Amino acid sequence: MKGYRAPSFSINEHLIPALVKAGFSYDSSYNDFTIHSRYGALPGSWTQERPGFLINQNGFYEIPVRNLSLLGRKVPWGGGGYFRIIPGWLFNRGVERFLTENHTYLFYCHPWEFDPGQPKVKSLRFDYRFRHYVNISGNLSKLEGFLRHFSGCRFMTCSELISE
Repeated sequence: MKGYRAPSFSINEHLIPALVKAGFSYDSSYNDFTIHSRYGALPGSWTQERPGFLINQNGFYEIPVRNLSLLGRKVPWGGGGYFRIIPGWLFNRGVERFLTENHTYLFYCHPWEFDPGQPKVKSLRFDYRFRHYVNISGNLSKLEGFLRHFSGCRFMTCSELISE
């Protein structure tokens, strides 16, 4: 394992030395979308080595989850629940914008997001239930469409991207 992803994007500056000590070379947990209080922050000495990558003085990389600016507001555009909620054609247009501007795009997903047969927890609050289960039944075909749409692109791991 070379990379780390904190649950719910909960990274903070205190975790970075522990990740370096544990032998990780990058993290991909930072998201500057500030509506969710669970999301962490990364103050400190980070420089942008190239579009989409931050690096600190220890040579440790941060590959932030990307957000798109729409009508003056940040909208998370990295995958996960936002991939399930945003219509496929619109999501693809946003990814095209990232690729045009930066030549890279980081996509993430969770295995459970493609399992419509997973057990349903009925006691969850409505907003948590919605966030977890919305559009799971059609998500696999949506991912297949996404992969077809970008079939001319080169897919690689974060480690491969950093080493280039």
